[in-house]
Amino acid sequence: DNHTTFGSSNGVRGILLDGIACLPDVLGDCASLMGGYSYNNENENGDENNDNPILSTLQQLRTEDPTLLIPCLDAIGSLPLSARELERVTRDALEALATVEVWGLPALTTFLMNNCPSGNGSGSGSDSD
Repeated sequence: DNHTTFGSSNGVRGILLDGIACLPDVLGDCASLMGGYSYNNENENGDENNDNPILSTLQQLRTEDPTLLIPCLDAIGSLPLSARELERVTRDALEALATVEVWGLPALTTFLMNNCPSGNGSGSGSDSD
């Protein structure tokens, strides 16, 4: 079965899947304690200075193990993303359409429909953080 490519044991994979699945709850709990979760990746000039480490890690995991597509998309879809991060996630998801296996298409297309920025996709819309 090619759906067990990450790690050398199912125990490690199970822990990884549990960690990804509980990420939105953990971040939500932290947000309520700290008055809102936000990872600001722009400086005062609007220039990008750092990637969101949570988003980067989820995207890396999804790339390294395509079978993690659905849990990673679920977690990414529940993160509070800036307009720039949302554009990055949308580009990544659109690129994944070219290589995703058939079983991942429903989740990927649902993610795109629910999370794509409104407008023509040019990134120059009036959406704000």
